[in-house]
Amino acid sequence: MSFIFKLYAYNRFRRLSGFILMTLGLNLSAAGGGLAVLQYPITVRSAGMGQLLDPANTPTSLYRLPDRQADVSAWQWISGVNGLAITVNRQPVAVTLNYFNIEGLQYRDDVPTELPRFEFGYSNAAVGVTIGRVFGKIQTAVNLQYLWERTLDYSAGGVDLNLAAALDIAERLLLTGGVRNVGFMSDLNSESSELPTAAFLQVGYSGDGLGITGELSNDDFPVKLGGEYTFLSIIHLYGGLQVGRDVDAAGMDYYPSAGFELDFQTFTLGFALHQINHVLGPRQYIALAWRF
Repeated sequence: MSFIFKLYAYNRFRRLSGFILMTLGLNLSAAGGGLAVLQYPITVRSAGMGQLLDPANTPTSLYRLPDRQADVSAWQWISGVNGLAITVNRQPVAVTLNYFNIEGLQYRDDVPTELPRFEFGYSNAAVGVTIGRVFGKIQTAVNLQYLWERTLDYSAGGVDLNLAAALDIAERLLLTGGVRNVGFMSDLNSESSELPTAAFLQVGYSGDGLGITGELSNDDFPVKLGGEYTFLSIIHLYGGLQVGRDVDAAGMDYYPSAGFELDFQTFTLGFALHQINHVLGPRQYIALAWRF
């Protein structure tokens, strides 16, 4: 494929990418690019609760995760759309890797043809470290990530910053606030993706095996409500509901999620269905975590 043709195809892809990936449900209108994946949960617990309760999105959540634990989560959506995430937590530090990939995007001319001119993919990744510090009843944490994206022969990099602070306002009540995805991306040939910057406020309750978390934010899903319940010290059940703007912004959509984990002390197995009623079907998460 000649360079000139690749350049033409790339520029056409940038104009159509919002439509292509919107069709896949990635909601690029709000995020400004494929980096909307930064708004996805990366653990089974987060996915099952419909929340962003991991160090890469809510940095102070490193204090809610088991210490000395490594978690590997893989998710699959429709054919060719998948992701992988790794979280290693050693308080007060956590390291995260989040990878997202789409294969089989087809380029066609304006004139309908039986076969596409060629197929191509889109992928991005985020590698970051979270560091926390406690000041009395206040927990603080900052997450810094290196971002990378690629399509055709073009790639771009950037920096992403996430900040959070949490305060125990009562014996079993936790108030958390912060900002997600502040940063920048370099140009992917001639344009750069925008980060889905958002502020958030969470209220969480925990006690007697029951946990409830609610969040208000200005991202694509401004209202999130999730719950978790543990019994027999082994089984963790998760459920949640996200409220988001529909594609034409004419109303609101409601997306339930559910999942579970089995905790065997030294390792944990988990499965979750995120946004069960999505028009393209739920994202399916499977995870293995072990303590070291």
